Amino acid sequence: MSKNNRNIFIAMAIIIFVGFLTYGNTMKNEMFWDDYNGIVNNQYIQSWKYFPKYFSESLISGSGNVNNYWRPVILLSLSVDYKIGKLEPFVYHLQNLFWHILASVLILLLARQLSINIFWGTLIALLFLVHPVQTEAVAYISGRADPMHLSFMLAGLFCFVKSIRKVFSVKYYIGAIFFFVLALLTKERAIMFTPLLMLYLVTLYQPGALNTWRKKITILIPFFVISLAYVLLRVIILHFSSNTYEMNVNDFQALTFFQSIILYIKVFVAYLSLIIWPVNLHMIRGINIPTKLLSTDVIIGIFLIGTIMFSFVKLWKKQKMFIFGIGWFLLFLVPDLYTIKMHGFWTEHWLYPALPGLFIVVGFYGEKYFRKLTRRYFLYSGYVVIIVLLMVLSIKTIDRNHEWREPISFYQQNITRGGQSAIIYNNLGMAYAKEGEYDKAIKIYNIAINMNDKMPQVWYNMGNIYRIRKNYDKALDFYQKAIEREPQFFSAYKNSAVVYVEEGDYDKATEIIKQFLKRYPDNITALFYVAGIYHQQGNIKMANEYIKKVLVVNPNNQLAKDLIKR
Repeated sequence: MSKNNRNIFIAMAIIIFVGFLTYGNTMKNEMFWDDYNGIVNNQYIQSWKYFPKYFSESLISGSGNVNNYWRPVILLSLSVDYKIGKLEPFVYHLQNLFWHILASVLILLLARQLSINIFWGTLIALLFLVHPVQTEAVAYISGRADPMHLSFMLAGLFCFVKSIRKVFSVKYYIGAIFFFVLALLTKERAIMFTPLLMLYLVTLYQPGALNTWRKKITILIPFFVISLAYVLLRVIILHFSSNTYEMNVNDFQALTFFQSIILYIKVFVAYLSLIIWPVNLHMIRGINIPTKLLSTDVIIGIFLIGTIMFSFVKLWKKQKMFIFGIGWFLLFLVPDLYTIKMHGFWTEHWLYPALPGLFIVVGFYGEKYFRKLTRRYFLYSGYVVIIVLLMVLSIKTIDRNHEWREPISFYQQNITRGGQSAIIYNNLGMAYAKEGEYDKAIKIYNIAINMNDKMPQVWYNMGNIYRIRKNYDKALDFYQKAIEREPQFFSAYKNSAVVYVEEGDYDKATEIIKQFLKRYPDNITALFYVAGIYHQQGNIKMANEYIKKVLVVNPNNQLAKDLIKR
């Protein structure tokens, strides 16, 4: 083994060790928030018979709910976890940590490809690994898409860089395409991978296999084709829901162009603040609609953005690594221009795919600066500062991981730190309801409704409490309000049917599910549910009719075939 390879393996071992040391305390954390719909209640991850649905339905369709996330690879990874440990959180947390460590290792390998030495490559990988702002993507099981899709993109970029060195390598080029596809099947933000390749070609690429612009453009064609196909697929076929309920999003979508610019500047400054000084961390960061230009954060933001733009122009020919790294960072913040206005908030984990670009700049210029330090005192002092910084960040991350351990205290702390949104209050209500503290849950749900009455989940959760308490009229009223806000919300139809069955009114039970089927006649879960109600009622003929409808939708459905035989 060469000295270089031995050093890389040692660096990888350090990254793995520090990763487990820093995130080991997440292994005992509970499941909560989106983990319920994504994992606990998601029947699709419980059996391989649902595997085709990974590619045709949304991420949480298996729980009877719907969102607009199409992430087959995430469902596959969760299914593997379920096969290994059922609903044991340890297994899920372990895989999350695996992807985060892998992303950090790939940053090291990519840094070496970009001619950053082993010490600084390891340093920026560790900085990425232990930075507290990453906890949202690692300690939270449903945050897995961030480290997973970034790992695929980093692997794809590594292969792409290797493929176009002095001699074109088909093997590495196919690898780049393969990892790009996996990234797209993991998270939507991977669509920015193709622009990232373009950025690399116009900044860091040294003429080798591609010595003309025509060849550079040609090499990108497959990536453009895949990107276009993905966008068309998502818009035309795999668009499951366009509704957003998190905040008063209509207010944000009605912002003028000028207000939107101010909004983005404020969020940009907030992002930089978290990277430099990661305190007061919490989920779901609400945004006040901008009303004036001359606020401190806006002025700072304008100055910073102006400085970056000026630096881009001034340093374009001489400092390509600066252009590439900062360009990477800004490139992966571009999707926020859409998501912030769509959701009315921003989150820490949206920084995850952007940070490697920023840290690559730190590594490259840190190496250059330290080379100029001739006095050992200053050199060693610099190393001490770096080690202390990594230790402080690691301790902060360990502490933040602990906050994710238990849902009620987590949500209360989130509210205390300023993350006051209808989503947080709804989740806190769910946590109280799970503990059987229904009065507290109802009180919290009412706060959520007062903040934003457009969220169907809150109404649905209120209905569940009243159903448990046998107050069926109120339960049905709340379920109906949930359906009015989200006609695709099958769980609300289903639980309405449960209420009617408990009351002995089978006709109304079948009627409410049939209302859903009028909108979505090919929904197999709903068809089976109607068949089940008829079977419970003793109406075998009608039960068989609906099972036959399942076979019309999917002739290969084994459960339907078995039920028909009986």
